[in-house]
Amino acid sequence: MRQERGNVAVARPLTPTSTNTQVKAKKQPLIKGLTVPEKLLYIGSVIICVALTVLVVSRYAETAELNLAIQKADKEIQQVKEANLQLEAEKNKLQSDARIRQYAEQNGLQIIESKKISPAGKEKNTP
Repeated sequence: MRQERGNVAVARPLTPTSTNTQVKAKKQPLIKGLTVPEKLLYIGSVIICVALTVLVVSRYAETAELNLAIQKADKEIQQVKEANLQLEAEKNKLQSDARIRQYAEQNGLQIIESKKISPAGKEKNTP
């Protein structure tokens, strides 16, 4: 190698020394790609996995929506119950005897003594 680096003073042999030896190239292993059925199998499995994931997520979203609707309905039911209790209290207040007497007296109505009815159908006045 040293002789071939530009030293012109050294004579070169006429015949090359490596005529009998051939440089053997190392064989690199062949990289085989996937076959068509394998590619289809992998793509199919990926598509199935994605479809199942979408299905699960959509079911979860539906469940969340239904849960939200149930919570809103429960809240509305509670509000209606509270309103019913208030209306029932107001109804009882308006139906009380004392309030009816007071209303009657304010509007000029006279209180008549109540008469008891006997079992035989005769009326008796009570003081």
